[in-house]
Amino acid sequence: MAAGNLNLEVGCESCTHSDWCGRGCAHGLLFPVLVFMAGYDECPNFKKKTIEQLKEQYEHQRKERQGATC
Repeated sequence: MAAGNLNLEVGCESCTHSDWCGRGCAHGLLFPVLVFMAGYDECPNFKKKTIEQLKEQYEHQRKERQGATC
């Protein structure tokens, strides 16, 4: 059985309340766990990232693919 990423399951990677890779929820670090345990498909506090946040996320992912470390 493959390991899953809980933050990807609830949609944290696309949410404005988290960092560029879906971690560090502004509502609390255990909030994604509670959302998942409650059986939601998506977080009730979900808010789509802004264009600036998406650009930052893209740059981090591009640097990560090139082998740069954060």
